Amino acid sequence: MVHFQTTTGGVKLFVTVDKLFKTGNDTEVAAAYLADSLASGNGLKDAMEGAVEDLDGFFTLACGTEEGFSVVRDEFACKPAVLAETDDYVAIASEYQALSSLPGIENAKLWEPEAGTVLFLVIIR
Repeated sequence: MVHFQTTTGGVKLFVTVDKLFKTGNDTEVAAAYLADSLASGNGLKDAMEGAVEDLDGFFTLACGTEEGFSVVRDEFACKPAVLAETDDYVAIASEYQALSSLPGIENAKLWEPEAGTVLFLVIIR
């Protein structure tokens, strides 16, 4: 179980059974969680599924490795995310405006990831 705790001065603590990570930034907590999970031998999809189960709070995470690219929102989908997909690319942003200048965006499939569902795209070489 991972627990976010705000202490005096806004310091965040990332605590697991055997590790302590100190930061003032929730994004760093999520990044440390994923890095630790990947370093422990989990694949990207498993690491992201673990994040949904273990991270307590509101978040949208996007992570890429040599294995692929993954996006997940917390189980309440409180944080925004919009994906755009064409034959040439997949893009993610927190709002459509950030995607609006991409080439071919007018023909892109646009959608918001569902709450608590891990999207995993495999890189084909």
